[in-house]
Amino acid sequence: MKPLRKIAPYTYFVFRAFLGLLFLGHGLMKFGMLGGKVSPIFTLMWYAGAIEILVGLLVTVGLFGAYAGLLGAVEMVFAYFMAHYPKGVSPYGNGGELAILYMIGFLAISAKGSGEFSLDRTIFKK
Repeated sequence: MKPLRKIAPYTYFVFRAFLGLLFLGHGLMKFGMLGGKVSPIFTLMWYAGAIEILVGLLVTVGLFGAYAGLLGAVEMVFAYFMAHYPKGVSPYGNGGELAILYMIGFLAISAKGSGEFSLDRTIFKK
């Protein structure tokens, strides 16, 4: 296990960057990009898309990662209980697996922060 600790900062960077990019893509879809439908302005889906774009960008570049991760996790809790849970308790039956995975990923980022390869590290010298 000791040799794997050497690559931990790199694997965390890949995890954080891909999670952020995928979430950014979800937000862009709500604005008609990447094959998505345009959400009417100032609706719940429009605000969700704006949050997803903001969180996705911040997490991808590693800026204010702990706060962005917390915001993303909270949004996914709301998404799960507003859009998926009413369709049934099981995330496998209600389509909520992705919301739960995002929530857990963002909680991990919120707990660890942006990590070694991040704008937080560059700007704030943490």
